Amino acid sequence: MYKGEGEILYKTENMCKGFLQRFDDFRKYCLARHLVLGTEEKQEIMGVWLWRGNGVPQEAIDHPQFEYYKKRQLDILNNKEDEDLIRAFWGAEYTDTILGYPVLSINWHK
Repeated sequence: MYKGEGEILYKTENMCKGFLQRFDDFRKYCLARHLVLGTEEKQEIMGVWLWRGNGVPQEAIDHPQFEYYKKRQLDILNNKEDEDLIRAFWGAEYTDTILGYPVLSINWHK
């Protein structure tokens, strides 16, 4: 994050929604839940994606902001923590705490 980012909730939400909006023509191939987590002074955007097929699709790689996100493949068959993470993200409510951060904003991409 650059200096000043993640400090004002509506600006962080705009960054999150702008990122998701650029995936509009890719909707039929993916499902995602992006959350803004943290406090009013320090916010993070995190998400869990489900894509058709294996690996990261080229449409995601070509996204102008995709390179700024840390990525890793989740393994729900062999890793209970990954399964719990997916359940936490996709079932998140505003009263929840995920990865030690309170949920400030919830965005679906479907």
